[in-house]
Amino acid sequence: SLYEQDKIGSPLFTFKMIRSNEKVSELILGGFDHDDLDSRITWSSVKGDGYWSVELQDVLLGGQSLNLCHDGCIAIIDSGTSTLTAPTPHLQGVMEKIQGYECKDIDQVPALSFKIEGKVYDLKPEDYIATSDGKYMYTYEHPPVDQIVDCAPQFMAFDAKDEAGRPIWILGDTFMSSLITIFDVEAKRVGFAEPNLADFETE
Repeated sequence: SLYEQDKIGSPLFTFKMIRSNEKVSELILGGFDHDDLDSRITWSSVKGDGYWSVELQDVLLGGQSLNLCHDGCIAIIDSGTSTLTAPTPHLQGVMEKIQGYECKDIDQVPALSFKIEGKVYDLKPEDYIATSDGKYMYTYEHPPVDQIVDCAPQFMAFDAKDEAGRPIWILGDTFMSSLITIFDVEAKRVGFAEPNLADFETE
């Protein structure tokens, strides 16, 4: 690795993503920029080998548990997945709760939250629902409400379990774009912090 070759000073790499045409996202090798953080880092231990997997204790909608992980779930933190993926029964449980909302009422859709090792991370509806004005692709750069003609929650069904039989969610870019995500290779842990958006560079 680059760390073992002394080409970077720390066994960390950090993703700072933002959904904006004006702000610059970044991959930082060898650490993170403290100025990018707007909160303390909360660390979660990696479970198993091969993936950046953490313990997912609960999935909530509007602050209410959906009781999907009463026997335990695993979340893979993956920048190579652009959406959120979930087992089909879990996805159905979420969609049943939000499918009654109109696209123009996106701001009234409840927040989707994930409890990871005791810490709850919230996704606002505009974080996990992409919209379209009919002229362009679905985007998180939401048009004015009166111009929204369609919308799509950024979910995909993916049925998989870990070796212990626990259902797997993949928390991809849809999740990571709401946080600063720090991967610690040596300590086998993933850290999350709120982003200081004011510090993100502009193009």
